[in-house]
Amino acid sequence: MSTLDALNASFGQGDALHFITGPGGLTQAVLRAEGAEARVLLQGAQVVHYQPAGFGPVIWVSDEATFLTGKSVRGGVPVCWPWFGATTDGRPAHGFARNLMWQVANGGLETGEVWLTLELLPSEATRSFWPQDFRLSLEVRLGASLRLTLTTEHRGDAPCEITQGLHTYLRVGDIREAAILGLVDTPFLDKTRDMIRDVQHEQALRLTGETDRIYLDTLAEVIVEDPVLHRRLHVRKEGSRSTVVWNPWETKAGAFPDMRADEYRHMLCVETTNAGEDRVLLPPGGVHRLVSEIFASPLGCPRGTSCVGAAPPRLFQKDCPVLLKLASSRYTPATGSENQSLAVIDSRASRPWLANPGCFSKSFETACPAAIGGRGIGPRAGLLQPFALPLGLRA
Repeated sequence: MSTLDALNASFGQGDALHFITGPGGLTQAVLRAEGAEARVLLQGAQVVHYQPAGFGPVIWVSDEATFLTGKSVRGGVPVCWPWFGATTDGRPAHGFARNLMWQVANGGLETGEVWLTLELLPSEATRSFWPQDFRLSLEVRLGASLRLTLTTEHRGDAPCEITQGLHTYLRVGDIREAAILGLVDTPFLDKTRDMIRDVQHEQALRLTGETDRIYLDTLAEVIVEDPVLHRRLHVRKEGSRSTVVWNPWETKAGAFPDMRADEYRHMLCVETTNAGEDRVLLPPGGVHRLVSEIFASPLGCPRGTSCVGAAPPRLFQKDCPVLLKLASSRYTPATGSENQSLAVIDSRASRPWLANPGCFSKSFETACPAAIGGRGIGPRAGLLQPFALPLGLRA
């Protein structure tokens, strides 16, 4: 029995979870749930594709990326562990975990979700760089979002310290048009200015050149507003008090052997980390979990245009036959207000997506709950709440 056959026999879940040979002969796990898809390399436990239902790909991989044994791919979500960043002693930058082969530990299906757990254990290769005894695992869980949980179990008999990161490359339409929210009034170390400590005062960060910042003492969700692709990308986290924002810009991007100079325009790294001053001290037997959750939501109604967006299907009640559809939206610059027109459509056949969460007015929020059993939508709430309309109601 081949390795692929053995993996599929032991852990496969039909179309929801199966293993294939990808570029460069590297084994990939393919996960599918509720119209979303993710792909993960067993080498490095590196996510190289994530596309939520109703949206284009969210994870960026360079067109020039090379899929080689023992080398991390440019893009995706490299696992940086047990240290984050470059070293001066000849050890590999961002640790060794992203370059080694991981093993499949488990996988399965739950309501609306599929998950896969990969693990890395000590070996001659790891001990040549780091003498500690450990178990490192990454759970990849796909449903309405992509949730990555990196768990470090320290099995040594003396305390040890790690830094780490889930080095997420997000795909954007044009980085020069994107706005990065969630980091206002947050201190950061600026690696482009010799690690000088500064504070971001802007509500929205807009990049105009090479950026490499370690934001400190932050638990915040980061939201990337992308007017070119008409969506928001959300990065939520747990077990982390630092966030890295990075884009190499044109000159540095062109110096990478696996990235074209112009590709900087379509990527942005928002990394869930324990980096800089944020370090993890593990006692013997200690466990630390680093979690990054990624999902997309519609940006909002383009001014003066119709707007029909999306919400994850699992948010709707299974037997609900109808959804509300936004017919039009009109933006009034003088007042900053939006007026919406709503219609009801039959959803049983095609399961269409609900209207954009940014496009509902307060008047609708207060007027509708009485007609639908007290359940409504909050304006600009990110993800919509389920509606339970009367079964007899038709468009």
